[in-house]
Amino acid sequence: MDHLEHTDVVVIGLGSGGEYAAGTLAEAALHETGVESRLVGGECPYYGCVPAKMMIGEALRRLNGAATGFGSS
Repeated sequence: MDHLEHTDVVVIGLGSGGEYAAGTLAEAALHETGVESRLVGGECPYYGCVPAKMMIGEALRRLNGAATGFGSS
């Protein structure tokens, strides 16, 4: 646990807000330790908005006749 002796701030929860806070603290040259019990980045990158945007984008490309390879055959 040597890293805890050099921690200035503990960020609890590494969803989008926690990731932003950790990045801001690092830019300010503070040593931070992040704690997350589930998904780093929150739910969005795994099964929220990011996958939805990928599927919607591909559907729109297919509708416009420009399938680019993601899920296309």
